[in-house]
Amino acid sequence: MAIAANDSLIVNKEGAPIDARTVAPTLEALAEIENPYVGLRVFVTETGREYRVTEIEDVAVGAFTKKRIKTYEALPDAAALEDTFAVIQNLTENHSLEIGFDNAPLETTSEVTDDDGNTVYQTDESGEQILDEEGNPIPKTETERAFQCFVRGSNNKYGSSVTIDGDNNENSLGFVRIYGSNNKTYQFQNIWGDLNELTASVNVTVFGNSNKDNSKNANGAFIIGNLNEVTAANTFTAGYRVKNFAKGARAIGRYYTLEDTPENEYAFALGDGELDGTTPKGEISLIHRVFKAAENPLFNPDSLADDSDASDPNPKDSSGERKYVAERAYATEYRGHWLAVTRNVDTAGTVTLDHDFFARWNLTASGTVTLALSNWKDGDSGELIVDTTKQTINIPAEWVTLGADITTTPGVYVLEIAQVGTTIFYAIKYPNSGGTITSIGDHIKITGGYWYIDGVNTGVKAQGTDGATGAQGVGISSIAKTGTSGNVDTYTITLTNGSKSTFTVTNGTVSYSVVSEIPSDLSGYADGHVFILE
Repeated sequence: MAIAANDSLIVNKEGAPIDARTVAPTLEALAEIENPYVGLRVFVTETGREYRVTEIEDVAVGAFTKKRIKTYEALPDAAALEDTFAVIQNLTENHSLEIGFDNAPLETTSEVTDDDGNTVYQTDESGEQILDEEGNPIPKTETERAFQCFVRGSNNKYGSSVTIDGDNNENSLGFVRIYGSNNKTYQFQNIWGDLNELTASVNVTVFGNSNKDNSKNANGAFIIGNLNEVTAANTFTAGYRVKNFAKGARAIGRYYTLEDTPENEYAFALGDGELDGTTPKGEISLIHRVFKAAENPLFNPDSLADDSDASDPNPKDSSGERKYVAERAYATEYRGHWLAVTRNVDTAGTVTLDHDFFARWNLTASGTVTLALSNWKDGDSGELIVDTTKQTINIPAEWVTLGADITTTPGVYVLEIAQVGTTIFYAIKYPNSGGTITSIGDHIKITGGYWYIDGVNTGVKAQGTDGATGAQGVGISSIAKTGTSGNVDTYTITLTNGSKSTFTVTNGTVSYSVVSEIPSDLSGYADGHVFILE
């Protein structure tokens, strides 16, 4: 039932509310309010806060039921409204949003100047300048807070234009993105991870944890992994506990160090290792270098810099000159085996040696085999294993042999095949049934960018995949045996321009045995005898 009133209601008792339900002495007293309703606002004297009823329930009182407050919520007080206002003010004035606790955006104080660039000084109420203890006017200052920030987390310290999602990160120069916690950063960095310390480098990207620049310039570094140390610019490092100290180098693996030396600049390295107790012990297993160390004529060994000594890998003199400098050169080093994948060919007939897929072939079938090549280029070479005790090998007539004879003495042979220009050469690499010839490389060399055969310039450029096609040059017309003296054969190479050169082959007899293991007693075998393990 509602009562209509044509005018205001006046309470005769001082301090009493018009509706007694809107005030309660304690939170416990809320349950005693008669006839509550959802949305009722009640001020509790004990807490000094206002509450709103969110849910009511029915309770039994003897044979009757009554309504009672079940749940309620506290309404924002003045302090909460001030915090909300501060967030709104920060959004509008600094274009920033901070969600969390105890964050410390950087505040910078600077002197105020007028439109002409003149310093503005502090004045009192009468407009007179305020002087310091020495009688000098005090410049007026203003404080600028970090701007354009989005921060979600707590205890972060940061400059302007940052995005931070995490806790306890430190940044003073701004312009970083951090997704993690406990990172110490510099400027223009992207960090995904925790406990990284990149305090002296810009344009750095990190995916991982506990990586460091050791307070050195590692500008442009890209790091993937954990506990890596990078102290050189423009590097790529991926792995675990890798120390990449070489400028521009790419280092992948774990537990090894790539030193800061001229030959390591812009190198590509793979390595691995293990922990010796708590000390990483690793080695580089493969490295491709594009520079070599060349002595610097400007280096003065008698005047070393204060922070350098003769034991340094590349000491520095007082003028900043290093003992060695980087000079363009290409080299690749590796540990262990560097093996071509072997294709076992178990069919006879025409066998195509496709260099796009393999560089080593083993013929295992019996019968007649006709050889053909596919996808070979100038400078390519490969190995072919044949067994002429069960195979008849048809070699294309246009191929040039360097004294290879695989039919006179049937057996297992390794042929080396090479393309020079458009000419295909082949020779016996193993066994040495031709005497002194052991490899095509014994006769064919590259000198000054041209192919030489036994010291004679063929006029054919050693053209790589990126070389330009030149004019028609001088090629090889034929290679033929032109004389024999005892066990020495003479071969003549004729070029297309008519010039000739010769080389000799000392023939010998190669004996071999097929055995299951190498005998321990070799006294009954001739020098040079070959054992073939079955």
